[in-house]
Amino acid sequence: MGPKKEFRTALIDALAEIGAAAVSAPMLDKLERHYRMLAQWNSKLNLTRIIKPKDAARLHYAESIFAGKFLGNARLLLDVGSGAGFPAAPLAITNPSLEVMALEPNMKKGVFLNEAKDQLALANFHVMQDRIENIDRSSFQAITSRAIENAGSVYSELITGLIRGSTLLLFCSGDLVTTLGQSAPPNVQGEAYLIPGSKDRYVATFKRRL
Repeated sequence: MGPKKEFRTALIDALAEIGAAAVSAPMLDKLERHYRMLAQWNSKLNLTRIIKPKDAARLHYAESIFAGKFLGNARLLLDVGSGAGFPAAPLAITNPSLEVMALEPNMKKGVFLNEAKDQLALANFHVMQDRIENIDRSSFQAITSRAIENAGSVYSELITGLIRGSTLLLFCSGDLVTTLGQSAPPNVQGEAYLIPGSKDRYVATFKRRL
């Protein structure tokens, strides 16, 4: 089985195992094309250390799509520190009515994200090369972030800066979930959901009550 077919089969299996929403054949095609681009560009840009078809299908793509079930009615999403496009790209591919802004300060990664947008014809996927502290977040109904440097401090600031009506969705270890929950302001409610099949990977959601 070649890498292309191996990835597609692994992704279909992972989506079923993880309980993610069903994905259409055209969406699978775009997810597969994104993976092929990732594998091709990774040798030059070192976008990710997780590149084997089965591992990437599960950890990058299926888990990103799984997180989509916690977005509610959000129509405009900001992904902080998108890197190679996770969870931003899979969420944009599988939610055509969701406008996704991939925020990535690294210029080379930004080039990859823009190339992915163009090659996959993702009209609802947008790329911004900037840092989170320079961004006005008030218009976003959802904010996501996954596997960034200094996650603890950045996530704490995102929680503190939450506005009413928006959802913050983070990918965390159990220890980080506990730390963030203990430091969250009293008017912010947090919930953590263990990703099916994992031992210590959670999707954590935070919402401001007042």
